[in-house]
Amino acid sequence: MEVISRLFNHRPAIQGEISYFVRQFEDKKNKDDELINDIWVNSRNLSEKILPLSLDLAAHNFTQIQAKVLVCCQMCEKISSQENSPINIENKSESESEEDFRHNISEQKHIINKEYDEAVMKLLSEYEAMEKQVERENSTAFEQI
Repeated sequence: MEVISRLFNHRPAIQGEISYFVRQFEDKKNKDDELINDIWVNSRNLSEKILPLSLDLAAHNFTQIQAKVLVCCQMCEKISSQENSPINIENKSESESEEDFRHNISEQKHIINKEYDEAVMKLLSEYEAMEKQVERENSTAFEQI
């Protein structure tokens, strides 16, 4: 018992333990400050660079899509107006022009679908690249901790 009481009453040992305890909390505080700083840098980068770029890309692509949808609607109206009009079956030239028209529309449909698919793939690749960049920046921020 006497040895234990002398050990706990020994001032240099107690001061060493107290300073070790305080250093642990100071180190943790510094790591928390670094983490908060990294999060702030990442969020600022996101708000200043990535979001405006995403909005610009979306606005650009949505205007193109809107224009293509309007063309599609006009083509549909043209088709429906031709279907509702009386067709002279005896006149072969009209039926041939109608077949040509339908063939042209199907070709245009394939072209529009191809352009749409390409635009979707382009958007997906751009968003994947931005996602990878954000993940890379987040992983480097957390690795520094």
